[in-house]
Amino acid sequence: MTPFSLTVPIGTVKEDSVNMVSSPAPRPRGVATRRRLLAAAMDLVCERGAAGTSVGAVCERAGAAKTALYWHFGNKEGIIYALLDGIATMVSSDLATLVAGPLAERRPADEIVDVLKRFVCTRKQQLQVLQVLVNERANLSKKICERLRGLNLENARLLARSFSTSAGRQDPNFELLAFSAIALMLGSLWMHQLDPEHVDVERMVDHVRDLVSTYMHRERGQS
Repeated sequence: MTPFSLTVPIGTVKEDSVNMVSSPAPRPRGVATRRRLLAAAMDLVCERGAAGTSVGAVCERAGAAKTALYWHFGNKEGIIYALLDGIATMVSSDLATLVAGPLAERRPADEIVDVLKRFVCTRKQQLQVLQVLVNERANLSKKICERLRGLNLENARLLARSFSTSAGRQDPNFELLAFSAIALMLGSLWMHQLDPEHVDVERMVDHVRDLVSTYMHRERGQS
């Protein structure tokens, strides 16, 4: 089973996560309504969970009629999937840019962790939505669950590719290292949210950095 751990504090909805939803393009006059519906859905999923988010609550928060939601998304599952698909596209695009761009010149492996940290800290609410959906996956449709799993694997492979670029070689264990780094990074933020007094995120990030650097240096020395 592919590991999956995503959780961070609730943040503020950003327009780019609303713009990048992959669903049929609405008429120009409906764009603003569609954005409001997605923003409302994101807020409510973070506040109440997917199960606690109703069509009526989304429409009330967005100031839109139920017919507008049905026209744009079909039903509740449709807007949840559209929200997930837009976030997934945005997250993958962000990570691909951060990993493939800045690290293309084989910068040190520990810098990858700094890049990952910045990425996680700038997408707080979007990652909160993903965490909620992961936690409630037993009650979600197969289509939504498959999108979640695909996003998890895609991001781990992007990060593993950055390890290969940094090391200048291929290693089948880089994907496992990527999963470990992501899980530890996001887990540290979750633990900080639960117990900010005793959980030092910076120290935990340093631990992730040491893990990555130690593995990369050890394997380089053995090759």
